[in-house]
Amino acid sequence: MFVKLTAVLSATVLAVVALATSTSAASSGATAGPQGLQRLAGAAIPFTPPPGAVFNRPSGTPEAKHRIINRIDSAIASTRRGSTIRIATWAIDIPKTTDRLVAAHRRGVNVRMVLNHKADSAQLRRLQRDLGTDIDARSYAVVCRNGCRGSQLAAMHAKFYLFSQAGRASKVVMVSSANLTQGGIFKGWNDLFTVVNNHRLYVGFRDVFTQMRTSQPAKTPYKIVTTPAGRFQARFYPRPGDGTRKTDPVYQDLTRVRCNGVRAGTGINGHTVVRVSMFYWTGLRGEVLARKLLALDNAGCIVKVIYGAPSPRVSAILRHRGKNDGIDVRDSRYDFNREGTVDERVHTKYMLVSGIFGTNRSASFVWTGSANWTKPSLRRADEVTLRIRSKGTHSHYLTNFRDAYRNGSRPTPYSN
Repeated sequence: MFVKLTAVLSATVLAVVALATSTSAASSGATAGPQGLQRLAGAAIPFTPPPGAVFNRPSGTPEAKHRIINRIDSAIASTRRGSTIRIATWAIDIPKTTDRLVAAHRRGVNVRMVLNHKADSAQLRRLQRDLGTDIDARSYAVVCRNGCRGSQLAAMHAKFYLFSQAGRASKVVMVSSANLTQGGIFKGWNDLFTVVNNHRLYVGFRDVFTQMRTSQPAKTPYKIVTTPAGRFQARFYPRPGDGTRKTDPVYQDLTRVRCNGVRAGTGINGHTVVRVSMFYWTGLRGEVLARKLLALDNAGCIVKVIYGAPSPRVSAILRHRGKNDGIDVRDSRYDFNREGTVDERVHTKYMLVSGIFGTNRSASFVWTGSANWTKPSLRRADEVTLRIRSKGTHSHYLTNFRDAYRNGSRPTPYSN
């Protein structure tokens, strides 16, 4: 208990310290400069990433906006010589994060990055100059052209951060909806979930990253890693296949949900509750998943949805009145200056289930990660989803869902 409390206190103190530089650097776009880099490249800071979830709040205080990026930056700064950082992310455009990665490399840390080739930026080019692009070297920053591990033209869309050591923790896995971008701080509601000292999960992520760096199709790109007792399960995409039901893990998860007869301690008044906060939700796959949620609502489940970028068809299905007055649907898109572009929306991709799942009548599950509910995210793109079986984690995500529900979204009218 003392060690865990110390880790949390350290995280809090260092987040405040990191904020002083993060806010000014992010707004000015300035890099640290030679002397600043020399200072950053010195001894690692005394920070240990705490396990569990953290969320940013794009409409909140500067501290709230930067919660996720500060957590990642502090973890980078806490790595010692000889340790290894592995990062898969769509893009990077934050100078201070680049500073910390370059400084870690100069400190003797192995810094290895895989990014999407379409997300070019000055910070990516700088990383490639400093770290190089040789995947056999100790550090590198490379891009996957048309996807990393699949056989079709696709995007590298995964977002995970691995640390062989960070502070007193080893084998650190961070899974997020957030890229290392300004948009991830100021425009989207995002999440980051951290697991520490878990050998099986860390090795699973590390092995997938090793495949990704080559930009060569894997024989079996769809991979599942489950930890003992099933507390964590990571799914790595793409998953080749036809159809949208039998080989869609999300649809199969929803078929295991039952609506009535929930034991006390979960659900609401004996009914299972399904909550979804989903950014991009389109196409035939999106429509099938929307209809499945509507069917669960009709069957007696309580279904609540916050969306960020649905197709008109998906939106219409979700807003169907149904048998029980329909799904509670909220739209998180806001155009504050009325210029025709979205200034803020949920960018999370998570689902929460409280109630009956499979044979468990008092289940608490969270699914989170980088994968949107689209066909490319399932069949072609490099994505990752982490399932967490934990009542405490479910409670943390529920708090975030309620915050976005009340303060980051608005109700939508029925479509019929």
